[in-house]
Amino acid sequence: MASRKKRLLFVEGDAVTLRGLGRVLEPRRADWDMVFAVNTADALAALDREPFDAVVAGLNLSGTTGVGFLNEVAKRHPRLVRFIRCTFEERRGLKGFAGSAPQHFPTDLDADEALNVVRRALLIEEWFGNPAIKALLTKLRKLPTLPSLYSQLLHELQSPNVAVDTVAQLIAKDPVMTAKMLQLVNSAYFAMPRQITDPVEAVMILGLERVRSLILLAQVFSQFDKTQCEGFQLEELWRHSVAVGTYAHLICQAERKPTALADQAFTAGLLHDLGKLLLAGNLPQAYAQVLEQAQRRKVPTRTVEFELFGTTHAELAACLLGTWGLPLGILEAVAWHHQPALSDDTTFSLLTAVHVANAIDHEKRAPPADALVSLMDPAYIQRLGLAGRRNRWRETCQCPTKPQDEPLGFV
Repeated sequence: MASRKKRLLFVEGDAVTLRGLGRVLEPRRADWDMVFAVNTADALAALDREPFDAVVAGLNLSGTTGVGFLNEVAKRHPRLVRFIRCTFEERRGLKGFAGSAPQHFPTDLDADEALNVVRRALLIEEWFGNPAIKALLTKLRKLPTLPSLYSQLLHELQSPNVAVDTVAQLIAKDPVMTAKMLQLVNSAYFAMPRQITDPVEAVMILGLERVRSLILLAQVFSQFDKTQCEGFQLEELWRHSVAVGTYAHLICQAERKPTALADQAFTAGLLHDLGKLLLAGNLPQAYAQVLEQAQRRKVPTRTVEFELFGTTHAELAACLLGTWGLPLGILEAVAWHHQPALSDDTTFSLLTAVHVANAIDHEKRAPPADALVSLMDPAYIQRLGLAGRRNRWRETCQCPTKPQDEPLGFV
């Protein structure tokens, strides 16, 4: 479903810099409505005169600084998303912002990277601005924090000389995490010819990126291991999450996508149902009612979630992951894995991989009466021109294929 063009205002104090920025972004003018201003008075007048979705300001502007200009913008237009364009080193030293600090817009990005920074911020703003999400968040007393082991691993991975045995030794300090990692590498998904018992070997097989994602999921799960919600099965959610992550990775490989995209698909698949854990852990009685109604009425869980909460586990998880700084593609895959048509996708994406992987795992575990029913969104898959790939994806994930004119059960 195509959305309206987002309207952006870029402000720089130097005309040469502004023209250079305009040239970088020129290839994306068809998708974004971009206005460029070298004079802060003109920029403020434009903001007062017509609506914008975001403003991006450089550090040094005519008659003021980027900080001073954005403070004035915040005073006049408090709901406008603001960015400061500078290097990472410059951003660390900036102070004096009124209210919440603007988001960082790095100077060394290409057009797609730059506009993805804006798009990500606007999506998160839209999700958090949803009244249903706002109301639900006030009821959640326990929100998971970014796990300390995950943060330590991120620090290690930033080193140009990171060693596999260093990562394995770090993980080995956490017996539960070690057990989860060995459980995955010895599962049917990897079909190893022998039992793997050495954490170093497990890290080598899984790869550093997948290990990092597994740590994130496992440690979030551990924060809710005492959840008591009738009808909620923590182990089944773990199994499904790992399956979808693994299938999404395999599907990217089948489509011959870059390793980096396949690794992100694994992460998005692992995290796609994190919102269910948040709801079961914080609202056990209400979520038990959701699960009971879904089973009794034979409708998807998200249908009942939307009836009771006005939103679903998918959007809730995307909000949390957005605050943790996860990339745009992962946020979209999590938020829209049930409704991929909400995206602007015209080609295969992370969302495609996770949507298909989720559908395939549900198809594999469907009762015999529903074995011929497809759970993939037919209009979305057709829009991508990939309808002929559905059975190839099923074969990749060792799922029974379906007739060419497969019956549809997508909701």
